[in-house]
Amino acid sequence: SFVVGLPLEKNGSESQQSNLTRTFAQRLIDISAQCLPRAQVILWDERFSSQEAEALVAHSRSPPEFIDSIAACSILDDYYAHQGVGAELLFPSPNVTAILNVRRSREEADRHESGTTRRQNLPSKRALKYLD
Repeated sequence: SFVVGLPLEKNGSESQQSNLTRTFAQRLIDISAQCLPRAQVILWDERFSSQEAEALVAHSRSPPEFIDSIAACSILDDYYAHQGVGAELLFPSPNVTAILNVRRSREEADRHESGTTRRQNLPSKRALKYLD
């Protein structure tokens, strides 16, 4: 699973950065679904994670350049503390789902013809081309 921090405004509304993050997270699930069939991309409210990280750095011996890493840890800690309640789970886009379904059908037909149960979960170059 990938937990992606969603930067919301203080009042909980979406921002321009939220839209960019959503676009990134959608591409992440679209690409990872082709390589990792059980992959999950989860959006989690990251409000105040940077302020929390800055406070931790101010009261510790951590160098300031670790603020982003500490903020990422804070996001994960918050996600686990809430057991994912309130998270937004993303799903592959319809065109990726269609590509995956066609590939699974072809693999099933190939396995049936060859009598093998070996599966390959590597993305085809053609499938990756549709994501650009």
